Amino acid sequence: MWEDTLYKLSKKCQLEKFDSVKELDLKGLEDKLKVGLPSELKDLLKLSNGLEINRTMLVRSVKDIEGDNEELRSNERIVNSFMSFDSLFFFGVAGNGNLFAYGIIKGEIKKTDIFVWDHENDSRTWVAPSLTKLLEWWVEGKITV
Repeated sequence: MWEDTLYKLSKKCQLEKFDSVKELDLKGLEDKLKVGLPSELKDLLKLSNGLEINRTMLVRSVKDIEGDNEELRSNERIVNSFMSFDSLFFFGVAGNGNLFAYGIIKGEIKKTDIFVWDHENDSRTWVAPSLTKLLEWWVEGKITV
């Protein structure tokens, strides 16, 4: 699935893939952050440990995903400045400080809907029904955040 999607995207933009990750690395991420990853994200990370489109890391590496989520939940300055991030699982950046995330409901990512967190006003806005659509709509210019 992802091979076809990435091939189509690469015809429209500059696409940078990275080394894949192992199932064990993904399990470690899930255990550390105490949330199961959606299969679409796991499958993409198995193929490419992050995805950069036109110099924007729309999907971060496993290490960066872990770091971003831990930082946003534990940094005292951040915790005291914004609403709780316990209901978001961050995985990508928009290149302007805003972050892409899945919603977490009762400790699980139950839907593939993607939200963007705006770092300036702390809003959380739906932007796409899936990771595939996020990437496609980003390349097509349908998502501007």
